Amino acid sequence: EEAIGQELHLFLAPEEFHHDYKRGFGEFKETGHGPVIGKTAEFVAVNKDGIQFPIEVSTSALEIKGDWHSAGIIRDISERKRAEEEIRKFNEELEERVIQRSAELFESEQRHRSLLEASADAIVVYDMEGKVTYLNPAFSQTFGWSLEELKGKSIDFVPEENWPETKVAIDRMRHGEKVQLFETKRSTKDGKRLDIQLSTSLFQDRDGYAAGNIVILRDVTVRKKAEKALRQAHDELEQRVAERTSELVRANERLTQEVEERKRAEEELGLQKTYFQHLFENSPEASVILDKKDRIVDVNSEFEKLFEYSNEETKGKYINDLIVSEDLIDEAKALTQMTLDSQVVKKNTVRKRKGGSLVDVSILGYPITLNGEQVGVYAIYKDITESKRAEEALRESEKQYRNLVDNALVGIYKTDIDGNILYVNEALVRMMEFDSLEDMKSASVVARYNNLKDRDRLIEVLREKGKVDGFEVDLVAKNGAIRNVIMTAALQENFISGMILDITERRQAVDESIRLATAVEQAAESVIISNRKGTIQYVNPAFERLSGFTKEDIVGQNFRVLKSDKHDEDFYWQMWKQISSGKAWAGRINNRMKDGSLREFETIISPLRDGSKDIVNFVSVNRDVPQEVALEAQLLHAQKMEAVGTLAGGIAHDFNNLLQVIQGYTEVLLHEANQEQSAFEPLNKIHRSAKRGAELTRQLLTFSRKVQSERRPLDLNQEVEQVRNLLERTIPKMIEIELYLSETDAIVSADPVQVEQAVMNLAVNAMDAMPEGGKIILETEKAVLDEEFCKAHLGAKPGEYVLLSISDTGHGMDKEILEHVFEPFYTTKEVGKGTGLGLAMVYGIVKNHDGYILCYSELDKGTTFKIYLPVLHQDGQGRMTIAFEGELKGGNETILLVDDEEYIRELGVELFSDVGYTVVTATDGESGLELYKKEQARIDLVILDLVIPGMGGKKCYEEILKINPKAKILIVSGYSVNGPGKEALEAGARGFVGKPFDVVHMLET
Repeated sequence: EEAIGQELHLFLAPEEFHHDYKRGFGEFKETGHGPVIGKTAEFVAVNKDGIQFPIEVSTSALEIKGDWHSAGIIRDISERKRAEEEIRKFNEELEERVIQRSAELFESEQRHRSLLEASADAIVVYDMEGKVTYLNPAFSQTFGWSLEELKGKSIDFVPEENWPETKVAIDRMRHGEKVQLFETKRSTKDGKRLDIQLSTSLFQDRDGYAAGNIVILRDVTVRKKAEKALRQAHDELEQRVAERTSELVRANERLTQEVEERKRAEEELGLQKTYFQHLFENSPEASVILDKKDRIVDVNSEFEKLFEYSNEETKGKYINDLIVSEDLIDEAKALTQMTLDSQVVKKNTVRKRKGGSLVDVSILGYPITLNGEQVGVYAIYKDITESKRAEEALRESEKQYRNLVDNALVGIYKTDIDGNILYVNEALVRMMEFDSLEDMKSASVVARYNNLKDRDRLIEVLREKGKVDGFEVDLVAKNGAIRNVIMTAALQENFISGMILDITERRQAVDESIRLATAVEQAAESVIISNRKGTIQYVNPAFERLSGFTKEDIVGQNFRVLKSDKHDEDFYWQMWKQISSGKAWAGRINNRMKDGSLREFETIISPLRDGSKDIVNFVSVNRDVPQEVALEAQLLHAQKMEAVGTLAGGIAHDFNNLLQVIQGYTEVLLHEANQEQSAFEPLNKIHRSAKRGAELTRQLLTFSRKVQSERRPLDLNQEVEQVRNLLERTIPKMIEIELYLSETDAIVSADPVQVEQAVMNLAVNAMDAMPEGGKIILETEKAVLDEEFCKAHLGAKPGEYVLLSISDTGHGMDKEILEHVFEPFYTTKEVGKGTGLGLAMVYGIVKNHDGYILCYSELDKGTTFKIYLPVLHQDGQGRMTIAFEGELKGGNETILLVDDEEYIRELGVELFSDVGYTVVTATDGESGLELYKKEQARIDLVILDLVIPGMGGKKCYEEILKINPKAKILIVSGYSVNGPGKEALEAGARGFVGKPFDVVHMLET
């Protein structure tokens, strides 16, 4: 309804396009023709919210009653565009890999080129048209032309008289023969003619077709001149000898002159021989001279280096015995026979060194003749190991390139126009579920299309544009499964080639990534992602909310921007060291917020790895600890109140009275006793225990005030034993308590009140689980948690611990309850019998003490809680003793003591009488009030317990104050001074002393 009546161009973008649209539509209204009528075109549309998205519009013209109207189909092509973008990115990635591979090939080519560049022989490479594609520096040095002068041109440096033999060599090469070294002549750039040894061979491209030929030319002009000079010298010598001999016969008088001339000729011949020997010795190739029986006459230094024999070791030896392995003896003999037949020998083969290692060599052997008779062989051995390696590397490089295609992750294909498969790689075979390459080649491409119209559309676009990119289509695998793919295709002469990317799983992965990204964005925990150097790359909204930083503020900054002075440098170094090693780090950390304030987080930093297992990122998940701390405080407070309601109300009064008697009498005895007496230490222990009990009771009664306690060295054995004694006074008699304590010290760093509270909570839970009676078992022992245990129990840390076990024989818990047992507010008790915070409080206490807690339970088999607290090692520390110092203060006044416990009254009489006071006592409020009325004149002080029978302590002191508003009343109670004691002080009492009271403090009060 909103769209009807609107002009269509208002839904298109950009606004500059609206004018063209109106002009084109006006033309259509008049003629029935327009720029996009009858065609399919792409535009950018704008939705109601102003968001732009791509569309595809197909329109057609309708003539209704003489007016032209248009009808169109609009399709949202956002998904297709995104897919095309993925294809584009994939093509870029593939192109990058091809570039990388090309770089590797280039590096291989460079190695080969280095060999060519370093060659002493001139090397030139021609294409099949005879045009120069490459020549090495030795060619330029020998013939004078540079590569820039000749590249892409033919070289005209063959003398006319050498064309016939050159043409024969070219014909042999074109017929596939490898033309070995033959001697000819070539001209240099400046017209000089050089004697050349030439060899040439064809080389092929990757598909096996001839791509050109390589020609190697060795300048032997100097050698030829030397040989010619040697021959000339020999001929001249022979002629001169003949002439001199004839003259000697004819004229004896010329004998002396001829001898001198002969001597000069011999010297000249010696010089020529020296020149040849110099050339021989300094040849860059390994050279050897053999006699006609194949024995070594001489070798040069290069021969010594190549075959590791010295000249002395070779002379007179048969060459085949020295450097030919047994398996090549027949080949070597055949080569020898060829030289004996005056043939030039050229052969690539293998020879052995002195040490037995083999070397690839190229052999060039020339027969040596004298006066028409062969007298020996001159052989050159060239080490071709590196060139063979280069050829092998080239072949391996080509093999690897083909493997790259065959093993590509995307499908690669080549078909003819009719759809017959010419080539597919293994990836496409696997993608389409065929058994083998041959199996897929026998199938038709047409049958692979789920919709044949897609095939027709592909061919149509190919014929129109020559290529197709990002063509999304559904293909059918051999087993009938549908593969959603994106294709590329290129039309060439008579075949089609391209790539196919299976995006079926990618789409699922994209959906999963979107869900994961949404989860991270909406997570309550702060999430930070950085690179390996700690530079922040992403933060989620929770981070922005908690820290005050925006993404613009923080992205690009280093983690150091969050550092606070709450941790030293070693803390951060250890953390960085751990995550850089590939391990996750977990702990609490204080971070600095944007406003400069500090905030504590429970943090886990984990390394993220790529497909090669290399660390590429770090992700930090941070839970806001202040919220947790507040919750822990609420849990502790609520559970304290529950524990106080359960225990303190029932035992505080009686327990304090008992402690008062114990503490009071021991203080009196300690005052009278000598420290060296045997009874002093036991009294000291009793007094310390009473003080500890009094401290515990006061802490229980004042727990609701959230009084903070501090951790200190604590003997867990003593603590558990005291808790056992407390429990025996409070739990039903039908429940038995068993105690098994470690034989060694169980010292931990702990808050005794919190430890007792945790044990009390577990014991109360155990009691509730045994309504008909049973056993509670308390145990302590030393334990060591190793790495394997900690891997299987998240939150545990390796080390030495004191293990505290609290077990019961109650009804137990099932698996479902166990999964929630430590969750706040989770309870299985009836309404009004529990808040569900007890075990959560225990869990928090254990964690606060750097400990670890486990729960084991089965229905009808009882429950065991195991608490691991880190051992505190105390070297050389002993236990403290209490010494009673100073004198007790006294007086001569009369005190009225009102208390319902007989031993409290007896203690008061003895204590106060010893320091000079007169004491009268009463057992309840009524008798105390009556006694005060009678003895008011002589009673100077009333000491009154608030919890007494009859009218109670409150009514009693109110009545006494009515009788005498100035009466001195001292309230003694186990309750807090902020509770009933506060009311009494406000009503007129002069002071308050908590039970159990310290004797010195009482007398000073």
